[in-house]
Amino acid sequence: MKNLSRFLFLEARPRSDWYKSQFVRTTDEGLKARKAEVVDALESMLFGAFEDRRRYQAALDAITDAEKRKQFVAAWQDGRSSLNDIGSFAHKMAKHLREMELK
Repeated sequence: MKNLSRFLFLEARPRSDWYKSQFVRTTDEGLKARKAEVVDALESMLFGAFEDRRRYQAALDAITDAEKRKQFVAAWQDGRSSLNDIGSFAHKMAKHLREMELK
């Protein structure tokens, strides 16, 4: 995850040119400016159907203990194969990004 911004935004030339034309800044500058929102979005990722989101969020909202919330999130993601464990991967990226100092 050394160059997280390039991974997040797929810094291929056509995409980075499009991003810059739309947002008038590079993907690195955009990530630096909106880091908190990107982390929040990554932390909200889960694999499932639309109805799963409502049940997941209702259960998460009912859990007030931080450690029990972590356990619930981990249990929800448990059982996914490495090919479809989108939520856990996004959560790891969010943790890394939160701890990362952007230059």
